[in-house]
Amino acid sequence: MCGRFAWFNKSIEIQDSLKAVNINIETDSVIDMPNYNIAPSQRIIAIKPETNTLAKFQQMEWGIDIPRIKGDSNERFTDKLNLFNARDDKISNSWPWQTLYENNRCLIPCSSYYEWTKSSMFGKSSTPFMIQMKDKTPFYLAGLYTTTIDAFNKNPTASCAIITTDANSLQSTIHKRMPVIIPVQNVSTWLNKDIQRYSHIEGLLKPYPSNFMEMWPVSNKLGNVKNNYFELTKPISKLLL
Repeated sequence: MCGRFAWFNKSIEIQDSLKAVNINIETDSVIDMPNYNIAPSQRIIAIKPETNTLAKFQQMEWGIDIPRIKGDSNERFTDKLNLFNARDDKISNSWPWQTLYENNRCLIPCSSYYEWTKSSMFGKSSTPFMIQMKDKTPFYLAGLYTTTIDAFNKNPTASCAIITTDANSLQSTIHKRMPVIIPVQNVSTWLNKDIQRYSHIEGLLKPYPSNFMEMWPVSNKLGNVKNNYFELTKPISKLLL
């Protein structure tokens, strides 16, 4: 799964990387604000396609809220209230993802993400690990989004979920799932609204290569979403995996 991540890069880095694949996006001062402890239900920045060569930053709530309807055959989903992850092997045939993957794909810019593990090496409690690229560049998590009309002010509200897949060889040592990371060279395919068949995007929903990534254990203070500062990203031991 993916239940926490961080952003501390700059929007100009996104602009430069997308320009390399012929996608233009305007920088935004909002995305230049660091957040070291992003959790579900918070407002996050996503990248949404406008055309095949133009994208924009948009604020979305992390977690697709599904209204609870008595007697609904999908009621088992609504019990979760906030669907912040979507399994890669479910999006083409399971509600509500099957209605979103064709036209509602987005990207979530990410500097690093966190995953918890239980290991005797770190005591009895769960220990969070931070995972990022070795070269410290930002990367893009695959997402699905939906837009609803607010019942009170009638304004459109966007929310999104992060797609997960099997963990790569690095992360599988602490957890069996990881977020889908879309390589820069495949961003234009993922954001292309003309590509709607699942078979044309299925190949992108795979574990990112371990040799480009690194991870280390960080402080349990990450568990409190009120904690939000750079020190949360620092390793608590010299163990780097």
